[in-house]
Amino acid sequence: YPNPTFNKIYFSSNLPINSVIINSPNGKLEKQINELSDYSIEIDISNLSPGIYFVNILLNNGNQVVKKIIKI
Repeated sequence: YPNPTFNKIYFSSNLPINSVIINSPNGKLEKQINELSDYSIEIDISNLSPGIYFVNILLNNGNQVVKKIIKI
């Protein structure tokens, strides 16, 4: 949350978040955050251009969650 957003996005989980990868719709890697072990994370996306992005969240148990976000 929030979605759509201007500069920051927040994620929280019942399991620790290991990594977050943000890709553009054409698959270009825009941002990658590794070696996390937090249940919540704040990500600054102010340097990204307005548009749609896909956020891949890898959890501690190996599950992956994909969310679509819109930056305005």
